[in-house]
Amino acid sequence: MRARTSCCFTLAIALLTVSLPALADTTFYTTDFENGVDPAWSRTELVTRDSGSFLGNFGPESATLSLNGLPSHGHVTIDFDLLIIATWDGNLFDGVGPDIFRIRVDGTSVLQTTFSNVGGSPQSYPDAYPDGDHPAFTGNDGLVPGIFGSDVVRYRVQLVVPHTAGTLQVTWSASGLQELSDESWGLDHVRVVLDADDDRDGIDDDREPALCRGSAPGAPTTAVGCDVDQACPCDAPHGRAAWESLGEYRRCVGRTLDEIAAAGRAGNSAVRALRRARLENGCAHPR
Repeated sequence: MRARTSCCFTLAIALLTVSLPALADTTFYTTDFENGVDPAWSRTELVTRDSGSFLGNFGPESATLSLNGLPSHGHVTIDFDLLIIATWDGNLFDGVGPDIFRIRVDGTSVLQTTFSNVGGSPQSYPDAYPDGDHPAFTGNDGLVPGIFGSDVVRYRVQLVVPHTAGTLQVTWSASGLQELSDESWGLDHVRVVLDADDDRDGIDDDREPALCRGSAPGAPTTAVGCDVDQACPCDAPHGRAAWESLGEYRRCVGRTLDEIAAAGRAGNSAVRALRRARLENGCAHPR
């Protein structure tokens, strides 16, 4: 469908937020299906009306977007219009349901929820199924009338997922639906944005303090992206001319390694090896 402006619900998956000057993210892929379906998609079905085109409509089946050649990044943001068509029953209605919608990224589930177009039947969205319990139509972004003789409810969904691989596969699917004429779904305005991560430490550059950018290749880091040598420079702590003592330096190393371990970014054996190396590296000699 044609471009429009809207607000959206955001589902953040283990997203670290630190207020820092933002670096440029990269819109890697976008489509509104106005020029057809490109080869990145596993499905080619389109619905076209005066208001434009969308991918679909689908029943209890899946559609997959496969992308290659992604540059360095730490997270991927996937946003799209989800079109819920006709009589979806949400969690359960009159013995029918649940009508479940799922999204997987590289085979891992990042969203499982339900939608309801039936008053009196609750849905899980914007929470996950089976935990969510909200009235039908909660979080919708408007109706698209006149398709298939019934209203289509549109949701603007945004997912933020940790991701560093050079390939990306996103799969949308539904289950529990009745025949296609009664319950179906479609996609529109799909966009994939890569968050910058030049040092490939899994932490986006715009979430790292300046001193943590450019960490050593392969070095484990804290939750904000600092490796041990960035947090505890050999010659002097940040803002001073020298360490007061070897003990001060070692305490800094110990605290940083504890943070790395607590963030799950290095195992116990790797932390022990780093600790030994920093005790023997000749740093923080008295002056």
